[in-house]
Amino acid sequence: MDAQARAAAALCRMLTPPRAGGTRPAAWVGDLLLVGHGGIGTLLWCHLAGRTISRAEDQPGGGGHVWAVTLPDLVPVHSWRPVEVVAGL
Repeated sequence: MDAQARAAAALCRMLTPPRAGGTRPAAWVGDLLLVGHGGIGTLLWCHLAGRTISRAEDQPGGGGHVWAVTLPDLVPVHSWRPVEVVAGL
């Protein structure tokens, strides 16, 4: 649970408007891609989707999968899908 809380807090910090002199955008325009270890991706997905942490929520074998949420409210759009499918390749 501690790793999940840290990952969720880090995501919230990334999406928080900057303080005076900050370099982050005040509002997101377009898409945001976060790249990380699949285990952290699973913890974030479970947090955002309101799911219990479980191996059943891991990305499928072979890697190269993504999930999506809306910005800025982080509402889940879809769970793990192959990058090629999402990119339309």
